[in-house]
Amino acid sequence: MNLSLRFVLAYFILVGVTFWSGMQSFTNELVPVMRQSLEEALVDTANLLSEIVRDELSKGEIQHGNFAKHMESFSQRKFSAVIWTLKKQNPSINVYITDALGKVIYDSRGKDLGQDYSRWNDVYLTLQGKYGARTTRENPNDELSSIMYIAAPIYNNDKIIGVLTVSKPSITIQPFIDATLSNIQSKGIWILLVSMAVGLLLIYWLTYSIRHLTRYAQQVSAGERVEKPILRERELAQLADSIENMRVELEGKHYVEKYLHTLTHELKSPLAAIKGAAELLGEPMPIEHQKQFLNNIQNQSERLEQVIEYLLNLAALEKQQSLLQIESVCLYDLVDSLIN
Repeated sequence: MNLSLRFVLAYFILVGVTFWSGMQSFTNELVPVMRQSLEEALVDTANLLSEIVRDELSKGEIQHGNFAKHMESFSQRKFSAVIWTLKKQNPSINVYITDALGKVIYDSRGKDLGQDYSRWNDVYLTLQGKYGARTTRENPNDELSSIMYIAAPIYNNDKIIGVLTVSKPSITIQPFIDATLSNIQSKGIWILLVSMAVGLLLIYWLTYSIRHLTRYAQQVSAGERVEKPILRERELAQLADSIENMRVELEGKHYVEKYLHTLTHELKSPLAAIKGAAELLGEPMPIEHQKQFLNNIQNQSERLEQVIEYLLNLAALEKQQSLLQIESVCLYDLVDSLIN
C-alpha cells in the first residue's frame, strides 16, 4: 500500500469517526434538551393555570365553573400554526386537578375523576411544597408513549388547597426532533463531503511534493544530472538538500577514482621505461648504448615532469570557482584546428 493511499484511508477513517461521534453525541443531547424546553414551558403553564383556578377551587366550583367551560372550548379548538416547517392544528395539553388529599376533582379528559393520585410524584411532591413532575409511559414497551406531567400548587392564603397538573405527550416534540436531526444530518453530510474534498486536496498537495522528491532521488541514483526540486515544506526541502549534497559527494568521489586511474596510467609507461633503462645500465655495454639509455631516462623524466605539471594545473583549474581570465575565441578556427 503506497503512502498516498495510507494517507487517504487514515484521513477518511479519522473524519468518519469524528463525524459519527459528533452525530451520536448531538443526537444523545438533542432529545433531553428538547424535553427540558418542553418541561420549562409546562412549568409556566401549570403555575399560570393554578392562579386562574384558585378562586373556583376555593368555592368548590371547579367542575362546572368557567375554567371547565374554557377547557372544553380549548379542547375543540383548531389551530393553523406553522412552527418551523411543521403545522400544528390540535391542542395537546390536558389538565387535571386534585384536592389537598390528592383526589382527582377535575380532569379535562373526564377519565380519572375520583382517582387517588396522592402517590404520583407530581401530586405527592407538590403537596409537600416541592417541585412535582413525572414522566409516565402509557405503554411500558413504547418510549414514544411517554407523557410529561408538571404540577403546580394551588394556594389559598398561603395554604395548599390543591394541585394542578398539566400533561403533554412527549410524542408532540418528536416531529421537531426528527426534523432537527434530518436537517443536521443533511448539513453534516455536506460538511463531511467538503472536509473529505479538502482533505484529498491537502493529501494530494503533500504527496505531490513527496513524489517529486522521490523522482529526484531516483534520477540521482541513476546517475542523471537533474536540478534539485524546489519544495515549500521545510522538512522535505532539507531532505532534498541532503540528497543534493550526497550527489555532489558521490560525484566527487567518482571523479577522484577516475582521476587516479588516469594518473596511474600516465605514470606507468615512463616509470617502466626508466626502470628498464636503469637495469640495463647496470650491465657492461658500449658507451654509445649507455648514452642512448641515459637519453631515454632523461626523456622519460621530462615526460613525468610534464605529466605532473599537467596534473597540478588541472588541480588548480578544478579548484577555481570562476574563470580568472576571459578571452574571446573564434569557434570556426577552433573547430578547424581540431578537424585538421
